[in-house]
Amino acid sequence: MTILAAVSAALRHAIEDDPWLQGLDWRFEGAPDTRTELVILEGAQPESLLQSGNPPVWWFGPSPHCWDPPRGVDVFSRVPSLDGLRARLVVWLWRQGRAVPVGFSATPRLFSHGCGQASLALSQGRGRLELALAPLEGQGGDIALVLEDAQGSLLVLGDAIGHGLEAEMDALLFALAVLQHLSANRLDNEQLAGLDRFLRDSMADQRFVAATVLRVDWQARRLALVNAGMPEVVVRINGAWQARYGARRPAFGLGEPGHCDDAIQQAPLLPSSEWVLHSDGLDAGRMDRYWSETASHKNPDNGILRAIPSLSALATDDLADDLSCMVLTVAGSLN
Repeated sequence: MTILAAVSAALRHAIEDDPWLQGLDWRFEGAPDTRTELVILEGAQPESLLQSGNPPVWWFGPSPHCWDPPRGVDVFSRVPSLDGLRARLVVWLWRQGRAVPVGFSATPRLFSHGCGQASLALSQGRGRLELALAPLEGQGGDIALVLEDAQGSLLVLGDAIGHGLEAEMDALLFALAVLQHLSANRLDNEQLAGLDRFLRDSMADQRFVAATVLRVDWQARRLALVNAGMPEVVVRINGAWQARYGARRPAFGLGEPGHCDDAIQQAPLLPSSEWVLHSDGLDAGRMDRYWSETASHKNPDNGILRAIPSLSALATDDLADDLSCMVLTVAGSLN
């Protein structure tokens, strides 16, 4: 890929001294041409570089009056670190099928950010996971990841603000942050703070990702839950609602709250319980009625989500958004 970078001497020297960044094709002078796939700007720039029809633009440290940039221009009020710049470029290449981040080719048991449904039997007969995603456009900002090890499972459902390619970029940055900062064998505030710092360094201004994170300790039969700006997580046992877990911290990328010691909620992991996670494009009342009326959950071989013809049947009337839902069904016997 060819990148036109109209940046300061300091940032140019940092790019030229970085072995990984030097593997890309950089131009530091001139105007966009037919080979230019990305434009990176720093500070005040001529309007000609921001016109529609140009390649996508990442604009670092623009003047304060630029509050409504043209479509295709991502604005950063500060210059990201080299780590943040590398992360964005990795995701940029990933979206185009030119690269796969280290770890993503083998580590996650489930990784999805497109459209469709999936069902996954968890290892050692622990239960089943179902997933349904329906982006508003071809791609979107809703994303799901599952990591497992011998003792635990990490289930993540994320919802980047907005929809389309811009939201997809943030969703993939979030996936990269999860792989770097979270794990299946523990979940603590230090990890969450690291994930938030990663996103604040690599995402454009006013961008964030709401997410629900479940870390299951199968040995201890306990579940740790983080709801960061998502709708309530609801728990069903034998067809009846047992508990609801609302958000206790803001979405990731907005900065760590002043008091987040209670952001990680703890719960017992009961046999045959169903844990329902979903994005804010779905109507909670319609979902409640659907779960109450369907008989599919009574058959252990028949998943809840597979009985839904389309997630749009459960969508809100007043919000056009990406839709996603994840259901963890715990096995009836936990050995």
